[in-house]
Amino acid sequence: MIRLLRTAHRLLTERPGYALLTASEERLGGLDPQRFAHAWIGLAGWSLLWGLAAAGLWSGAWWVFEDEYGVPVLSAGGVLVVGLLWPYRRAGAAVTAVLGGSDAGSRGVSAAVLVAVLALLLLGLKGRDLYLPRVPPAWAWAAPAPFLRVLILAPLWGAWAMMIVPQFCRPGPGTAPAVAAFARGCGPVTAAGAMGAVAAVTTLYMSYLPWWQLSISGGTIAAALLAGWLLCRRAGGLTRDALLAANLLTQIAFLLAYQANDP
Repeated sequence: MIRLLRTAHRLLTERPGYALLTASEERLGGLDPQRFAHAWIGLAGWSLLWGLAAAGLWSGAWWVFEDEYGVPVLSAGGVLVVGLLWPYRRAGAAVTAVLGGSDAGSRGVSAAVLVAVLALLLLGLKGRDLYLPRVPPAWAWAAPAPFLRVLILAPLWGAWAMMIVPQFCRPGPGTAPAVAAFARGCGPVTAAGAMGAVAAVTTLYMSYLPWWQLSISGGTIAAALLAGWLLCRRAGGLTRDALLAANLLTQIAFLLAYQANDP
């Protein structure tokens, strides 16, 4: 069983989209850069899978450990801990590295602030049992409670942020070959199409809110563009750390935009 799990993990880490998110620098450097030309497909697919897993994890923790006061401490904590220890471990490290610089104290403060902000945002998600209007009962599974929709959509917005940043921050001499191949393989049409798809689903999923819920997508897009530009300047160009940090910070912006609109 252990050997089977190790083999499965090795095969998974060789997938370009997953490797871009989670692999060590040594592991990433050992893979053929040309395989990352279409890594955006795997990146989007993995992000969707993690979003569904996060929603399931939240729901499972709430079902087993429901807090009598209605505060989803264990649900939020479970998603936070698993997310930062697994798919976004390197993204979290990238945020602290880019924002904190080389100073260990600044990195520590950045890490503490990041965890605190994510924890507060997850705790702030409301658990009201609302569903989309005019959804047939057979399709009710596609319209989960609003806070679960947020958990599903946030990773997709993060993945899109990694697609849009290379459109205005081009690869340079310091860009890793895998990252450069990813940037070249993800052009303006791909990035625009992905934005349109995620924005359309977000609008549909948030249609129970007033018309100004469109600011959720608009605010997230603006935050991704601004964060990507600032992170690339801070990192000295298009780097993997800049892309991963843009991913996580865009997810935070999406959570903020949702909570600013949700009554």
